[in-house]
Parts: sequence; C-alpha cells; structure tokens
Amino acid sequence: MSHDTDPDTTVSIRFNNLYYIASPNVPAAELAQYTGYFHSSDPLLTRSGTQAHTLCSSAPQMVVGLGAALHFVDNSTAPMNGTRILDWARIGQGGLNITLNALLYGALTKMATLAPDLGIEQADAATWSSTAQKLKTSTQALLFDQSANLFRDNTTSSGSTIHPQDGNVLAITQNLTATSYQSHLISTTLAFRLTPFGAPAPELPSSISPFIGCQEIFSHFATAEGNASAALNLIKTQWRYMLRAFSNCSTIEGYDADGSLMYGCYPGAESFVSHAHAWSTGPVYSLLTEVVGLKASKIDVMAREGNLEF
Repeated sequence: MSHDTDPDTTVSIRFNNLYYIASPNVPAAELAQYTGYFHSSDPLLTRSGTQAHTLCSSAPQMVVGLGAALHFVDNSTAPMNGTRILDWARIGQGGLNITLNALLYGALTKMATLAPDLGIEQADAATWSSTAQKLKTSTQALLFDQSANLFRDNTTSSGSTIHPQDGNVLAITQNLTATSYQSHLISTTLAFRLTPFGAPAPELPSSISPFIGCQEIFSHFATAEGNASAALNLIKTQWRYMLRAFSNCSTIEGYDADGSLMYGCYPGAESFVSHAHAWSTGPVYSLLTEVVGLKASKIDVMAREGNLEF
C-alpha cells in the first residue's frame, strides 16, 4: 500500500490454497495410541499439506474418523471417555477429562461448520452440533470448579484435585466455556499462576512446558475481551527467562518449575531436552496475528493495545 492511499480504503488479500496437516509426524502404529488426534489413513491428508480439493475429497474419511471417536461418547451425557494414555507428556490422561473433551468439542463444531462446503450430509452435521451442545453442558457440570474458576483435570479422585494448564486453555480456544465471562475468569486465574520462570503445567508435576505455554498465550488472546496484557506478560516473562537461562534459546522443549534444566518427560536425562523445539514458537504466531493483527484467509489489520516494552 502506498503512502498516499486513502486511509478509509479497505484492502483484503485472499489466499487461493488451503493447507491442512491432520496429525503429529509420528508412525501410524504409535499415532493410534494418542489421545485427541483425529487422523485419516490417506497419506496425503495425514502426512503433508494438501490443497482444498484434496481436503474435500477426504471428507468421507474425516466423517468416518469422527464417527469412530464418537463410539467413546456416552450418548446420555456426551462426554468422551478416553481409553488411550499417551499425550504430549502429561500424566493421568484417559477417562472423562477436560483436555480430550475440549478437543472433541472443537472437532465437532468445526466439522459441523465445514459440512456444507465439504458436501457432508446435513444429518451428520446436525448430529455433531447436538452432541457438541450436550458435551458442553455435561462437561460444565462434571468438571468446572467454581471455587477455583478453573476446570478440573478429570473425574477421578486424584484428577479432581488438578486444575491443568492444557485443558483450561483448550476450553477457551475450542469454545467449550459456557460464557465469555467464564473464559475471562479462566484467563485471569491462569495469569495469576505465572511465576518468574513461566507458566506452570500442573498436569506434568513440577514442570513448565513452552508448548502448552503457547496454548495459554492463544487462550488469553481468544477471550472476548482479548486479554492482551496477560498474553504479553507471559511472553515477556517466560520467553525472556528462556533466553537468559538457556544460552539465548527461546525454543526449549521444557524445564523444571524451579527454572532448572530438568524436565518431567525425561527424569534424570537433561541431555534429552530439545533446544530447537518448534512447538515452543507460539509467541511468533501470536505477535503476528494478534499484536500486529495479520490474520489468515484474508489480512485484517486489528492491532491490540498492550505494553510491548521488553
């Protein structure tokens, strides 16, 4: 845009291609043990970015995949009972847990929205929407702890005492929260848990996970009010600590809640911790899309106010 462009002019830039990556880059045999990832047997869809027409041609497989997940849903109350135990590294996965059900809710609502464009039958979309609504209602009743303003991890005796970072941020970003005010409460409560070393992940005891920390950044921005202050404070606190403590590395995989180079994934094996972990780069995306205001599909300049002094 030139300098003499009328300031009231609206400019939209649209992209012709849609790229979709459906699952982590792990062997198919291991992928089946992961909780919350919906994947296809189509190698083009699962393993590489494809154009929109490939996504449409794979819609029947996506329907089958979502249907397989719904076999684990209680038809009367709609929460999903996870039978797989693997996840990003957290403990206590499986059962009626907030993380898995937030992911399922997001999958159901997004597939219902995409259905008309993908040629999916209206009856399927209606079933997904109905199941999603029941899932939201039941998850609120089973797992939201009003005294803590956070979701509990799961319905077991031990899980009910944990208020996880991952499940709560996913509840916001996947819109599993009951109201925008509840999203704001969760965002504010998570912000108060920030330490000088970063945002703790109680679901992996005594650990800080930049991967889940990135999800928390996304969740702060995703609240209706746009909690930019909390998001930027998290970036400046945690990623500044990482830069200073770990040889100018801002992409470390994880470390101990006391700031030391120990990680719950690899007890006693510090050398296993990756210092070039792509899943720790969330601030780059958030600064571009939320602070600068550049969005995908078209570019909307919607900058958010916040203290950017570092």
